[in-house]
Amino acid sequence: MIKNRRSPLVYYPKTVNELLQLYKSMPDSLLFAGGTEILYGRREKYPVLPNNIILLSRIEELAAIKRSEGYLEIGACAKLNKILGIGEHVLKPALYQAIKSIATCEVRNLATLGGNICSSYRKKTLFPLLTLLDTRLELRKHGGSRWINLKKYMIESEGLQPGEVLTRIRIPFNNFNNQAFVITGDLKSDYHNAMTFAFIASVQKEVLSDIRFSIGFSNNSIFRVRDFEDALSGRKLPIFGLTEDPVYNRLTTALKSNDIEISPFRRQQIEGMFLSFLHQLNDTL
Repeated sequence: MIKNRRSPLVYYPKTVNELLQLYKSMPDSLLFAGGTEILYGRREKYPVLPNNIILLSRIEELAAIKRSEGYLEIGACAKLNKILGIGEHVLKPALYQAIKSIATCEVRNLATLGGNICSSYRKKTLFPLLTLLDTRLELRKHGGSRWINLKKYMIESEGLQPGEVLTRIRIPFNNFNNQAFVITGDLKSDYHNAMTFAFIASVQKEVLSDIRFSIGFSNNSIFRVRDFEDALSGRKLPIFGLTEDPVYNRLTTALKSNDIEISPFRRQQIEGMFLSFLHQLNDTL
């Protein structure tokens, strides 16, 4: 025990119902899964812990990974390396690369998908891609549950409410046969200047039937231009001279007027990454 500080009491629920009952009676408890959030940015020699800790490692339901006909369902406490073990053919290239880019192999043995989603500082790693994939979350509390779209979850008033726990993540299977995930900068040493790019597109018989892309910034905000994506969807490939097309103004205008403060250098990076992905689509023909 640390001097002048009593050791916390640790509870080990074995079912989700037990967890929700405990959390209702002790709403100030720390929900402990992988523990990586606690250590991030710590300045003290010992971490400051609350009086009560609810350990989630014994709840098998929260670590389960299931595959159905329409979606991949991942328990909130599934370790990131366990998810990678499913394989790239199931996760698809972008999601596989995004998860693999998080920290080190040793940390991924501890870190969970639910912890990454609930983290206050890591949203730009997976959120840009998961929002494009129409990911849904199950939030449960004692006496009730609800499913919510990840994009809506990011709105503070719509996200986790008192007493709620993230229990399951559903990622729909889709027909996006072209995907990419790219990080510019170093998330570890230069977090504030790094950006994450997520691209997905569906090409059917030389037609760009659907295209989506988003960027994650260090302040946890997500940049996406839906009307630009909609204007490109349905175009026949290859697409050349896009920068001269009036449609391209929708992207450049959004980059200049967006609430996120984007420097000219970053705007060039974003435009360059998008055009690079478009060239990749042209090359698939």
